[in-house]
Amino acid sequence: MKFRPDADDSAALRGLSGELVQVRARVDSRLLEELLEALADADFPINPEIRHGFPDTTVAFPAYDNQLDEIRELILRAGLRKVDLEADNMLSAIA
Repeated sequence: MKFRPDADDSAALRGLSGELVQVRARVDSRLLEELLEALADADFPINPEIRHGFPDTTVAFPAYDNQLDEIRELILRAGLRKVDLEADNMLSAIA
C-alpha cells in the first residue's frame, strides 16, 4: 500500500478522525465483487466510485488515514493479495 500525503501539511482536510484521504484500490476485474464484499465489512460507510477497465478495475472512495489499516486488513482477510492500494491527500486527489 502506498500513502502519499501532500507535501504542504497545512493543505489537508483534517477532522477528529484524522486526515481525509482518497483511497484507490485497483483489482483484476474478475475480483471486483470480492473486493466490494470485503469493503462492506468495514466499521465505517464506504461509498465507492467504480471505474471499469480491462484488465483492472479501480474502486475509489474517501476515508480517514486512521482507517487505512482496517481497509488493508479487510482486503487481506478476503484473500485479495493482488490489490494495488493507494491513498492520497484528498485535496491533491481532487485538484
